[in-house]
Amino acid sequence: MNSPMILFFGNQDLEIEEKVKLAVRTFLAGKPAEDRLFAFDCSDFLKADQQTAKTRLQEFRNAVETVSFFQSDKLILVKHLEKLPKKKSPLEKIEKELAAVHLFKLPWEGQNAWFDADSLTQRPQGHNHSTAKQLLANLAPLEDGRVYLEIARPWADKLIWLQQGQGAESMPVPLFLEKKLKTKVTFEPPTVPLAPEEGSPHGFLRALCDFLADPPEGVSFLLCANLKKEEELPKELLKVIQAKGKIQKLTVAYDDFRPLNWVIGRAREKRLVFTEATADRLIEITGADFAALDQELEKLAVRLGPEAQPTAADLSHNAGHSKKFSVFLVGNFLADRDLKNALEAMESLLEESSDEAVPLLGLITYQFRKLLKVRLLMEAGLSERAIGERLGYKPWQLKDLIPQAGRFSVLELENLMIELSERDLWVKYAGKEAKRLLADLAFLVCRGRLAPAQPLLAHWTP
Repeated sequence: MNSPMILFFGNQDLEIEEKVKLAVRTFLAGKPAEDRLFAFDCSDFLKADQQTAKTRLQEFRNAVETVSFFQSDKLILVKHLEKLPKKKSPLEKIEKELAAVHLFKLPWEGQNAWFDADSLTQRPQGHNHSTAKQLLANLAPLEDGRVYLEIARPWADKLIWLQQGQGAESMPVPLFLEKKLKTKVTFEPPTVPLAPEEGSPHGFLRALCDFLADPPEGVSFLLCANLKKEEELPKELLKVIQAKGKIQKLTVAYDDFRPLNWVIGRAREKRLVFTEATADRLIEITGADFAALDQELEKLAVRLGPEAQPTAADLSHNAGHSKKFSVFLVGNFLADRDLKNALEAMESLLEESSDEAVPLLGLITYQFRKLLKVRLLMEAGLSERAIGERLGYKPWQLKDLIPQAGRFSVLELENLMIELSERDLWVKYAGKEAKRLLADLAFLVCRGRLAPAQPLLAHWTP
């Protein structure tokens, strides 16, 4: 370490861990760690057991402040800064719950009525939509942990309807909210003082900020956090780090992250030979997390032996499949018009929860947008090489995209993009019906039902 205070942050835990180990070895320079290295995890200060947290806080203070007669310097390692409390409203949780409750105004028994979207079995017609958050004039936290909800005047006497088979039942707004929300609520005006806003610096966070602002002589700090942006740290902590230390940003992976060179280099360290194509395939199967990739490379090295050159079949057989790979398979099966396998892959992915339906639809859209771009360039007469150069695709990526795009006409792919944009809203509000909506989509794609003689009347963006 060439600075008395340094922060490593990124969202690849393995890289952070290895960077920290290297910094610690550099600091120790071959000397024993006793009385020179003290490690703390922020998780220990956030436990429900207040006595444990208090004990750990005192240990932290002692480690920083105690002067050793045997060592002239010491390193304080603080891990998982992302777990430190940030200044948040105590109402954040219930506001998310309220925003997730959707209502639609529909004709019922000769008048318009507000229906709970989760109870509906068919896609709502029209655009009269509201959320539970709009039913309230005010909400406030109470000392006993409940939240006081004040119903907005226009909604005070209204009923919320829930579809029951061919009929429907209604209930007052307060009763409906009590049933829908996980947070305990009350509609009686509070007679006790409201809970103070949480998030002010306290305990470990305050002590850490104080020590970083004025570190004792001979004390260095090594900090690390799993974050995409340094601004995600508590403001008072970030301010003192920026003023007194150094910040080093490590790898930040997003959804389209493809660390090909990292995989190839890591494989070489394990005496495996990977090409860009096989590295890309392993990322497709396992995901882009360095720790997961390293584990799979280690497994391949043991099973295949030194100097092995794994094939795509070796990877599919030996590597553990991530959830993202299951999504990739759905897109591939649809592009191949393989209805049976597409439905089986969807069922496997959505078996436990329909929460994956929205990201699944997003990745299907991404897959077919690529096919549309490829198909348009094929229609323009460009060669495979020219298509790759125009779109920035590697030859091994086009190996599957070219034949898949050839199974569809431009018109069919345009119509499919329109259909996907419409189903995006359906799936978001469909709840348990999302699985059926995606199965219907698979049928339309695989049976060629989106290839009429005329384009659908809608707008799309390639």
